[in-house]
Formats: sequence, structure tokens, C-alpha cells
Amino acid sequence: MFDTRTGAQRRLDLPVGCELASEEERESGRDAAAGRFLLNCRGGRSVESTLLNGRDGMIMPLPNAADWTAVGTRYVLGVSEASTCVQSRSEQAIGEEHGLPCLALYDLASGR
Repeated sequence: MFDTRTGAQRRLDLPVGCELASEEERESGRDAAAGRFLLNCRGGRSVESTLLNGRDGMIMPLPNAADWTAVGTRYVLGVSEASTCVQSRSEQAIGEEHGLPCLALYDLASGR
């Protein structure tokens, strides 16, 4: 890992079964921000998203209610599953007509 602010470098091993989310597999999004890295971790047959904190190596599991695609300094952005998406009828109609996804935001400070 290379800290662009301090110039320090150190090795940070990924947890077993996890890999960095690949930018090439996405149309848009950021895999890292503010020292946090978005990981895809295999748990049996499923893949779960987690955040790796580059400062201390701690892992933060993300809710399974969305396909997480981007990390910001204060949030994680994803596409919500239809079953967890709360929209008005007009929003649903617009989304279906134009193929717009239901976005999910996960607040890193509050965990909501």
C-alpha cells in the first residue's frame, strides 16, 4: 500500500477468500477512497462486499442489500435490490421506463 499523503509504503495482506474489487469489471465506480478498499469476499457460493481499512487492516462487512460499486470518503454507493428499494409509484415508473437502478448509500460513520 502506498500513502500518497505521506509517501509511506507498507504491505497489507488481503483476508483469505477476498480480492480487491476490479475496476475493469465495472462501468463506473471507485474501489478505494480515504484509505478504505472495496473487497469482494467469497463465502461459500456467494460473494459479499466488505471494506478493508488500510490504516489498521480492519474489515467492515457491508449489508447484503445492494451490489456495492464505489467507495467515497463518507459513504459506499451501490445498486439496491428491488426488494429493499423504497420508491414512489412515479419513481418506479420512471426507473422501469428508462432502466434506472435504485441506488443505495451506506453511511460509514453511522453504519446505516
